[in-house]
Amino acid sequence: MSRDLKELETARSEMREVRDFLKRADVKAALSGLNSDALFEATFKAARATGRIDKVIECQLLETA
Repeated sequence: MSRDLKELETARSEMREVRDFLKRADVKAALSGLNSDALFEATFKAARATGRIDKVIECQLLETA
């Protein structure tokens, strides 16, 4: 596996951690005083970024196969 692919795998893992953290009930409760639209947008962006990284990883794996 190339170094770039390993970096993407690490980035994907970190984005999933952020996404999952923001979705936790206790975190949502702690952040309830904030604008819920902003919290939703941050969670959505983390999920979308994870999806984009997944696609790049998949394309790179297909190219090397």
